[in-house]
Formats: sequence, structure tokens, C-alpha cells
Amino acid sequence: MSFTWDIFVFGSRADQRAEVNLSGLTEYNQFASPDGLWADPRGILWIQSDDTSNVREVTNNQMLAVIPRAMGKDGITPENQNELRRFLVGPLECEVTGVHMTPDNRNMFVNIQHPGENGDPANPTSTFPGGPGTRPRSTTLVITRGNGGVIGG
Repeated sequence: MSFTWDIFVFGSRADQRAEVNLSGLTEYNQFASPDGLWADPRGILWIQSDDTSNVREVTNNQMLAVIPRAMGKDGITPENQNELRRFLVGPLECEVTGVHMTPDNRNMFVNIQHPGENGDPANPTSTFPGGPGTRPRSTTLVITRGNGGVIGG
């Protein structure tokens, strides 16, 4: 009984040494604490983070897209590593969670949970989604492209 495997993508802070930051992450796509994963029918892996300390010092929780490339016999190399792109960044102190798309890949649904979780009614740390003067609320976003095109395509 045996198996083989390849590394799909590595999470890391952008400022880590190259032998730790094997995916070559930058401040725009670093991540930790992946909490939600969804592979769409095209093979794009959507990663949602719920980090409370490691990367949150630099960026809010976010959703990333891993666009697969062909794997070589030697695993990931700079030429064939999967491409990791930041898709969206959530509001302050939230969790980005839950994702799905319509069958035509033109409408995506993403949940933003407990924005401003470290605040209180007297001192809110977020006013998402209503803006100044409102209390924070969990929300489901509906994301579309301005040109009506396919998301992630």
C-alpha cells in the first residue's frame, strides 16, 4: 500500500525565507488559517481565510483563487507552480466564509461573517456593510464582473 502526492500550494507570510515561502507569496496574496475551500467545476480552488493573528497584522481575511497549472515530474518549480491570486479582501475583523457560483460562473456568492468582531456597540471597529453610523452585520455578497463575464476566467 502506497501513494504519491504533490504540493498544490503553500501558505506563508510574504516576509518568510524562500525555503518557507515556497509559493513565492507577496503582501498581496499571503495567507494563513485557510478555513474554507471550494474547488469549482473548472478546477480553480477558492481559499477563504479566518486568521486571527498571523497575517491579520498585514491584511484582513480574504479569499484567494488558486489557478492550477500542469505539475512536472519534479513537483512544483518556478515555471509550473500553481498561480495564487488574491480575489477579495474582507472588512476589518471578519471571517470570509462560504462560497458558491451559478452554473454559468457569472455570479458568485460569498459570506462575510462577524465584521468588527472585536468592537462593541459603543466603540465599533467596523461599520460594514452600511458605512459610517451603522452597526456591523454579517452579509452575503453577490459578486459579478462589470462586463458580465465569467468570474475567474
